[in-house]
Order: sequence, then C-alpha cells, then structure tokens
Amino acid sequence: MSTGALHVHFETRRDKPPVFRITAPLIEAAASRSGLADLCTSLGEDLASLDWLGSAAGLVTSNDVLRDPRFPLRRLADAAPSLRWIHVIGAGIEPLLPLD
Repeated sequence: MSTGALHVHFETRRDKPPVFRITAPLIEAAASRSGLADLCTSLGEDLASLDWLGSAAGLVTSNDVLRDPRFPLRRLADAAPSLRWIHVIGAGIEPLLPLD
C-alpha cells in the first residue's frame, strides 16, 4: 500500500448465504466505480488473519465478525489505530449495542 492510501478491509464469512458474501470480484467492481485513485483494499475470511488491523481506515463486515471472540473489539483503539469507520452489512446491529 502506498503512503496516504485509503485502506478498506472487507471481512466475510464462509458460511454466509451468497447475498451476504463479500468476494474479490465484487470489491474490484466497486473500487473501479469509486473514482478513488489511491485506494487499497484487502479481503479476509473467517478472521483467519488480523494483519490488516494496523493499517485499515475502514472495515466492511457483518455483525457476527465483530462479535467473534477473535476480533479485538474491547481493545480496538489500540489494535486498529487508523480505523475510522465500520460498515455492517445486512441488518441487525442490536447484538453490538451499546456502541461504547
């Protein structure tokens, strides 16, 4: 990733129905339509790796990923210092409340 690039990480689950699965072709299509010249994307599955945490400014995922015990929700500020937004796909953020 080049310096100053906007890094957006997409995390998906293998067991999700196809409509909720995030795939590389879908990310590539959206990135090409974005008009952002300096965009870096990464894709993970089932939290197999958390290497992206240190550099991602955005995270696109489902609420079950955020509730997974492997996801460092309680220490997110330290684990992901560049993270500025999380986009939860699908409905249902209630299991994440309160958003403290």
